[in-house]
Amino acid sequence: MVFRTTDGKTLDVPANQVKRVFEPGHFTAEYGYLTYPAGPSALMTLALLVAGLGDERPEIQLALKFLGNDPKRWPKGRRLSRTYCTALRAAVWSYLATHTRDPARRERYRRLLRLDAQWLAEAIHESGWYTYSGQTKPDKWRPKPGTRSRAGDHSNTQVGVWGMWAAANAYTELPRWYWPLVERHWLKNQFRNGGWCYSGTEATGSQPRATMTTAGLNCLYIVLDKLYAVRKQGAYVRFAGIKPNPKVQAEIARLFEAIDRGLQWMEKHDRGSGSGYYLYGLERLGVASGLKYIGGDWYRRGANYVVPRYRRLAGGARRPGPYDAMVLMFLCYGRAPVLFNKLAYGPQEKWNYYFRDLHYLCRYITWMSERIYKWQIVGLDAPMHDWRDAPILYIAGREPFKLTDEQLAKLRTYCDYGGTIVAHADLRSNAFADSFKQAMVKLYEDRGYEFRTLSADHPIYRTHFGQDDTPWRVHIPIQGMSDGVRDFVLLFPVGI
Repeated sequence: MVFRTTDGKTLDVPANQVKRVFEPGHFTAEYGYLTYPAGPSALMTLALLVAGLGDERPEIQLALKFLGNDPKRWPKGRRLSRTYCTALRAAVWSYLATHTRDPARRERYRRLLRLDAQWLAEAIHESGWYTYSGQTKPDKWRPKPGTRSRAGDHSNTQVGVWGMWAAANAYTELPRWYWPLVERHWLKNQFRNGGWCYSGTEATGSQPRATMTTAGLNCLYIVLDKLYAVRKQGAYVRFAGIKPNPKVQAEIARLFEAIDRGLQWMEKHDRGSGSGYYLYGLERLGVASGLKYIGGDWYRRGANYVVPRYRRLAGGARRPGPYDAMVLMFLCYGRAPVLFNKLAYGPQEKWNYYFRDLHYLCRYITWMSERIYKWQIVGLDAPMHDWRDAPILYIAGREPFKLTDEQLAKLRTYCDYGGTIVAHADLRSNAFADSFKQAMVKLYEDRGYEFRTLSADHPIYRTHFGQDDTPWRVHIPIQGMSDGVRDFVLLFPVGI
């Protein structure tokens, strides 16, 4: 296993040393059992799954048996009574349910996931807090919602929300009130300077923390995913897109305003940390937001910090623990290849109408290819090496496409380096499609390049889909500009 930092340093772990992690005394399915049943075990199992181990491996089977198949091992019954334990175990079931191709195993994992999601839904306080215990009577299953009197903390609250997000990703039906409650909680508890604290309020003198501010931002991105992108925005109409709803657009703008204030706090106050807890939260934020820079290049800084310090772990000098699992997931997701750059030009409403488009597309491609892919946002003033992080530059809009000659020249430079531009006319906007084509034709008028409609047998329609056994139900029109070797500019003139 090789981990590479962005400044060229590498950590090469020989196969025999990787094997040591799974030998007795290193990996234990019951790690941390006496303190928090299943929490560390679930976290370490999830990290190994993310790193590429399948559920057929004996080490993973041992952990899964401990997590879900052996009720005699649990004190006072099978149910868990800890927010961390239940949420992290839910993340394991979700990962397995969405990555297995076997229908029987998928249904079994989803059944176990539904139980954990039910616990998490009933454990949240009516104010939106989670605590460690999750309920007033740990020995009782099915506590009444809203009966807890103790104040919660944002560490447990973010993990509880994460568990429910994992359940939703595996198509588990959740109560309709859940995501609005999460939204209200995190907006209400954000400090005026944009940060979030561990517990308490701004009025009681609590201070924001970087770890809890990443927690708040992650939860707001989850709300965007599960409440707005999925439920509130309305239905998609083929080729026309999703009709704007002014009320919903205002709510989305309010969320992004809170997110922007949180990111500004991070820019001013984040001094970096090598803890696995913080790095994993930062990685989740980077992947969810599409931002390469959060108080600096978050992956470069984190990788340069942890890789030299984890040589002792790679050499078997000590046993791995829960924070090591978080570091492993930070490295796995952080080093994942960037497949798309989304161009930010002008106000956000101009280029980011579908604010989770590439997020869901990369999630789908990750699932189809069984390899992690991610996306990021780049601005017109970003250096070319940031643009070249991804082979595809995605440009979306619904207003006339206008850039300066210097900015258009940068698009040409990107294509000359081998990049491909994919443009999308949001809401089937003729104003965007026509102006984009005019701009690109003018940019390449010295070479005489023009747009043409791609034929139905073009490789773009048949490389992955469109074969005889997977025919297209409806043909999607695409226009392309070719240099004689490849179509390096593609335009979707309709909403897809």
